[in-house]
Amino acid sequence: MDAREKTFVLAEGVNATIVGPLVSVPGWDAVACADSCVRNANCSVFSMETGPGATVCQLGSDASTFLANPAGMSAALYYDRNLVPPGYEFATITTEMHFLKPVSGMQDYQTGLAACQTDGSTTHLVQDDKGLDWHDFILQYAASKLGASTVFWLGGDDLDGDLVYKWNDGTAVSASVQDFWYTGQPSYGYGETLEQCMVIHWESEGVVDEWNDGVCSELKGVICEKRLP
Repeated sequence: MDAREKTFVLAEGVNATIVGPLVSVPGWDAVACADSCVRNANCSVFSMETGPGATVCQLGSDASTFLANPAGMSAALYYDRNLVPPGYEFATITTEMHFLKPVSGMQDYQTGLAACQTDGSTTHLVQDDKGLDWHDFILQYAASKLGASTVFWLGGDDLDGDLVYKWNDGTAVSASVQDFWYTGQPSYGYGETLEQCMVIHWESEGVVDEWNDGVCSELKGVICEKRLP
């Protein structure tokens, strides 16, 4: 769906409502809702929500979040494709919309992060901060795009050495919905070698799919992420 300078795309297979909408208007169709989103500079997504006896248009901003599978209604969610860099594909919905892109080859942490950031100021290495369903989705995506045995970087580090891991977007890893640190991790180092960057699919004594802090200069797989709104 095109509407002036914004290009709206339906998030396929998604039933999700906007929480904290800019505007909520009953009775509008998708064309009117899209036009309203175009006219509102703060609008990046909109939804068409159908419940008993009513259809409601909701506009979402950067301050909005999402609720998947709302009770008693169906909700089609549209986003402005122009906000998503080329090469990123829609992944799934948590409280945000997630878009992912695999990067070919193995890279050290900072090179991988820089590769993601060339796509925009809000793109970064994939962050595993939204709980078990998102964690499992990342693992499945990595297995399909990088290979099931590939160790890959997460977008979290302690490069400043304050012993507090932060995600690339600046939030504390400890504030995540759930953490998946392997027992005894993070260790921040091994002997005299610093370990300050997060990896997943780390394998030791049969342990897989958990977080570990690794040596940032080592070469790992890279997955980039963009989020909306």
